[in-house]
Amino acid sequence: MILPGPFSPGPAGRPGENTLSRVRRLGAADGRAFTLVETVMALGIAMLFLAAIFTLLSVGLTTSKDASDDTVIGLILRDVANRIRGEKMNASAPPRNGS
Repeated sequence: MILPGPFSPGPAGRPGENTLSRVRRLGAADGRAFTLVETVMALGIAMLFLAAIFTLLSVGLTTSKDASDDTVIGLILRDVANRIRGEKMNASAPPRNGS
């Protein structure tokens, strides 16, 4: 006669299977749980994607700032060219706003 215990076959167990191997079989074979390796791999891939997104964001912001600076430089140069072509150079008159 076999005494009941944690490693004895239970009513739902296979012949010769103990409780510990049944727990392992239920946790790994039915696909309901992720292993530590799968979790670490998923986190690593997520971190790579986040790093790529932050890099693209940084490059985009730098490009936007450079484009804004180029626009201001162009407006200043156009204003200077218009002043040279169309207005008399008068050192005593203050520059007009909005021209």
